[in-house]
Amino acid sequence: MFVSLHNHSMYSLLDAISKPDEIIEKVKQLGQNAFAITDHGVVYGAVEFYKLAKENGLKFIYGAEMYICDDINIRDKNNKYYHLVVLAKNETGRINLNKLISASNLKGKYYKPRIDFNILKQHKEGLIVLSACMAGEIQRAIQDSDIVLAKKIALKYKNEFGNDYYLEIQSHRDPEQQRLNRIVVDIAKELGIPYVVTTDSHYVNKEDQEYHSIFVSIGREREPGETYNDCYWQSEEEIYKINLGTLTEEEIEVAIENTVKIAEQCNVDMPLSPPIIPHVQIPKEFNSEMEYLKYLCKKGWEKRGISKLPNVKEYKERLLYELDAVEKMDFAGYFLLVRSYTNQLKRKGIARGSSGGSLIAYLLGIVDIDSIKYGLYFERFIDTSILQKIEEGTLKPEELKVPDIDVDMSPAEREEVLRFIINTYGQENVVNIGTFQYLRAKNAIKDIGRVLGIPFEITNKITKNLDKETIEEALEMGLLDEYKEQYGELFKYAQKLAGLPKALSVHASGKIITTKPVDHYFPVTTNDDGEVIIQCDMHSAEALGLVKIDLLGLRTLDVIYDVLEMIGKDYSYIDPHKINLEDDNVFKLFRDGRTNGVFQFESNGMKDVLKRMQVSSLDDLGVANALFRPGAKKYIDNYINRKFGVEKFEYLHPDLEPILKNTYGIIVFQEQLIEIGRLAGLRNPDLLRKATAKKIPELMEVIEPELKEGLKKRGWTQEQVDKLWDDIIDFAHYSFNKAHSFAYALTAYITAFLKVYHPKEFMCALLNSYEGKIDKIAESLEELRRMEIQVEKFDYKNCYSLCEIKNGKFYYGVGLIKHCNRDIATELRKLNKHYDSFIDLLVDIVNETSINSKQMETLIVLNFFSEFGNNKKLLTLWKEFKEG
Repeated sequence: MFVSLHNHSMYSLLDAISKPDEIIEKVKQLGQNAFAITDHGVVYGAVEFYKLAKENGLKFIYGAEMYICDDINIRDKNNKYYHLVVLAKNETGRINLNKLISASNLKGKYYKPRIDFNILKQHKEGLIVLSACMAGEIQRAIQDSDIVLAKKIALKYKNEFGNDYYLEIQSHRDPEQQRLNRIVVDIAKELGIPYVVTTDSHYVNKEDQEYHSIFVSIGREREPGETYNDCYWQSEEEIYKINLGTLTEEEIEVAIENTVKIAEQCNVDMPLSPPIIPHVQIPKEFNSEMEYLKYLCKKGWEKRGISKLPNVKEYKERLLYELDAVEKMDFAGYFLLVRSYTNQLKRKGIARGSSGGSLIAYLLGIVDIDSIKYGLYFERFIDTSILQKIEEGTLKPEELKVPDIDVDMSPAEREEVLRFIINTYGQENVVNIGTFQYLRAKNAIKDIGRVLGIPFEITNKITKNLDKETIEEALEMGLLDEYKEQYGELFKYAQKLAGLPKALSVHASGKIITTKPVDHYFPVTTNDDGEVIIQCDMHSAEALGLVKIDLLGLRTLDVIYDVLEMIGKDYSYIDPHKINLEDDNVFKLFRDGRTNGVFQFESNGMKDVLKRMQVSSLDDLGVANALFRPGAKKYIDNYINRKFGVEKFEYLHPDLEPILKNTYGIIVFQEQLIEIGRLAGLRNPDLLRKATAKKIPELMEVIEPELKEGLKKRGWTQEQVDKLWDDIIDFAHYSFNKAHSFAYALTAYITAFLKVYHPKEFMCALLNSYEGKIDKIAESLEELRRMEIQVEKFDYKNCYSLCEIKNGKFYYGVGLIKHCNRDIATELRKLNKHYDSFIDLLVDIVNETSINSKQMETLIVLNFFSEFGNNKKLLTLWKEFKEG
């Protein structure tokens, strides 16, 4: 039975349209038991394909179609590159293929990620090589009528790879391809080299070719020699039908048998694994990471003053619960890892994401929010359903994932922390995570419209109401109803092609730390800026056991800490455990909508919500932050009307009042779903959130009856449990993470506090944080005027690089002026002497500073040199001076 060994998936970006689930379905439909994916120079989808293959009883063959040239050190367009298919036979081959792909990107990238024969030889063990398509080196030689060269190349590979080298013919009707097939088979027989037949699929079904043609037209021109006719997943019968005549039945049979032979030799298991946590050095007196973690928690307990709290028993129970979970999951090392680099921070955020739900993280100083005080749940932080699977012995290795501990830090400190991590674990063990950019409905319609010749004005009009919706969501929401009939062809293609990946970019904050060089696990690529990226997204990385950390540069932290420096205070001044969190002067700023520069609350829409909501507590801020999001916004009116008694509401059952009282019966937070799950006695309450928020059918089928049965035992009626389930389905999709919302509400409160009580310093720090962002500077200057903060006059003798407060006076920074930079102030102050005339000053400015003509004109207009006369006169003198 034929095995397809040369196939491209949607991860051959902008070149193929075959989706993983479609490929699996096709392979099964054809009755084939194995397949290879050989995307162009990448293995982006390998983990996904491997997992799907295993689930469906198929063998996945790990491979790639490489670009090979004579010498990767020659960066010249005349140094041609060719295609070469490389398949991994075993674990050694898998690692060697990883190294080849990494080398092609790190060392050989020139238009394409290239290797040369010398690099291939160095990493040949465990590999099978096929001569590829029309763009292969041998096929190109044949097309150039150089059969002698074609044979020479074939022998070179045979001598190096022996029986692991195959000449490749392709099952396409194209006359040139058929001519090449005949010659290649003849060469193979003459030289004693085995040959194999492939399809070079770029789409799954024959009828998909029209969609593929549109798709490749979006991204680029075809490569010379490339053809996409018959590039679909073929059956064995189709291969005979297409090639019989050019080749004999026996020759086709041999080519097919060789696909089976290769498949039998290729036995690579992707190394799916529980988290492989880099080791953190611990003091010698501790026997294990867990023992050290418990010690650190005890120290944190003392530092945080937990023993003095009236509900200390609740803290003890929670800590024991968390430590038990962490020990069973073997996550102690992960907490120590995160602590090791957060300890380097001087400017750190309160918390981000679900990590605010961990008491351990609070005691270690990783986060600064008390999960018990604010009603945040550990289950939202760590997937405790894993504990159930551990106890049952049903856990798959790749299912165990470390929780996300996202850490906000000053943008400048982010680079310092990254250097610390690289110095600690090694450059070769630290890499950026990849994230795919997908062809969303909006871009798909515009791109396809361009290919179809539809004017941009039309596609712009069609997509004006679209944002990040998928094509299915856009159609379901009726956003495209007006145009479906008139532009039926456009939407036919868009429905097929929208959702395909079009680029791999760097994850905004995610890094991976490994215990061995990254390409032991997976290869890397580079972007146009030279940043190194692992060739997969976070989900595939986690399946391989790779540990992701999130380092997020947050400009607001610089604003907060710069203000503290200006007023001579330390962090204790705004410590959320010490600051007055019920200051009505601060909440009045929110109620009045004076939130320019206040973290997360600056937009006009948010200002309107704050005014209408008449916020008076952190709870209100947390709710406003959670509801002011796409989808959830529809509940804002309900919340406000219920708060002020305009809209009456009743709790479905008295059990819900303690859970939903603070949000007036609306399920705003995901943590409320966890509470409802606890109420019903669910074994894993967080599964209620996960199942309903993400609408996972298999989980919903399990959770719904368990939830309803648990509530009925508490006296709920069938009607009540059915209504609650409907409400949960409605709210869950839009509910938000309370830990994240409240941590950010605290950060917003602190920025507002500083704005209320230290307005000059706050605006000074805010403006400086916008250096280089002219639009934001303009908005902040308008706010400065509204706040009636007087800006002192500046001139060439008295100017500053950035805004400064001196003796209570506000001085504007030259570095924030359009066309200027902070060096100008430094250079002008260095002149430091008396000038009798403007011309004398100009001589020194031209000879001793880097100030250019545009900057000079800007400074003149801003009265920098007014002591020498009015602007008009000085501009004339400057012009005459320049002209000599």
